[in-house]
Amino acid sequence: TVGDGDQSNGTYRAWGNDDSIYITAKTSGNDYTKNIITGVDAVYTGVQDVDIELKAKDQFGEVVFACYDSDGYVIAAVVLGEDVNNTKNFAYGLDAYEAMYEYVEGDDGYTYDVCRSKVDHELVIPASVTEIGSQAFLGVGTKEFFSPSYPDDQPDAKAHATRNDAFALVFAEGSNLTTIDAYAFSCAGLETLALPASLETVAENAFVYNMYLTDITVGDAENGSALRELGLFCFGGDTALASVTLYAQTVPEMTVSGLDGHIFYQTNETFRIYVPETLVAQYQLAAGWRILAGRIQAIGTEGGNA
Repeated sequence: TVGDGDQSNGTYRAWGNDDSIYITAKTSGNDYTKNIITGVDAVYTGVQDVDIELKAKDQFGEVVFACYDSDGYVIAAVVLGEDVNNTKNFAYGLDAYEAMYEYVEGDDGYTYDVCRSKVDHELVIPASVTEIGSQAFLGVGTKEFFSPSYPDDQPDAKAHATRNDAFALVFAEGSNLTTIDAYAFSCAGLETLALPASLETVAENAFVYNMYLTDITVGDAENGSALRELGLFCFGGDTALASVTLYAQTVPEMTVSGLDGHIFYQTNETFRIYVPETLVAQYQLAAGWRILAGRIQAIGTEGGNA
């Protein structure tokens, strides 16, 4: 699937069709074990919006080649995929981590995989984006994320993280976002999360292990919310969570697994869920939501958004 490139000098042209826009980058080295390509000497062509649906091409699944500037911003990218006539518009962070799977010994004596993100600024998702792809912003805004290297052999080792203080996620006014795919913002450094009214689907594990996330709001009082589906564990492991406010005028479907496997699995015992007053009883009786019935109350009560 790779052609029209000269391997001797590090220039390549990735697979595509007659309508593809190619990006040619010359690098000073050929270390393909890195997800972030450094030492880029020149980028001859670029692309701003890539409207394609990703397809697995090899054992690595969805493949993206990207060139970064010194601040970690994507300046060019090629995606191995298939054109779908501009029916989707994906946003990709393309490896927000500066280092992947660096093994260290923690202060507790256990071994951890440590990932680091250099994103320490406001991340704005443009209004034109309709879908955020799987693992698109994995770990974004997390200064360091420690994951136990051998969880079966180290049962007492716990995942933990630090965050970049200036990081924040903002959806541009008039957002057309409808879908957030699996693990899109997993292990990220979010503190608050305000999702747009247009959002319909949040896939499994989309915001799992956001350990600093305290407040989640979907939609607003003026525009309501189109939310209709929340995937399994999508907010699991968000241990600092205090409040979730949902403005949808119908009860979104929650994916569950077993007796206690739900979208807020392994968060904490104190967070509250605020919904429109007319829907409180429906939420408390709905599949999945009934597990959390004691936490569900009307928006505007006991600290909920007005």
